[in-house]
Amino acid sequence: MKRELAAFFQEVSRLQPLVLFLDDVHWADASTVDLLAYLGTRCAGVRFLALITYRPTELLLNKHPFVAVQLELQRHGVCREVPLGC
Repeated sequence: MKRELAAFFQEVSRLQPLVLFLDDVHWADASTVDLLAYLGTRCAGVRFLALITYRPTELLLNKHPFVAVQLELQRHGVCREVPLGC
């Protein structure tokens, strides 16, 4: 299913840039985090932006699996964190 979704995103983004917005990822399940990791490693060169919001304290306190994915994607240069002020 992940492969098909990535192929769909690639095809759609050929026509116009694609934005995926996910809010409150600190509540995301393991399957969603796995999908984000997959897309992050397979969508290089695709006109695709994933805009993800989360509460950093919730991720860290609950040892959320997205923390490891985020660090890995940052290491590959495909993820950037933009902290918002209060």
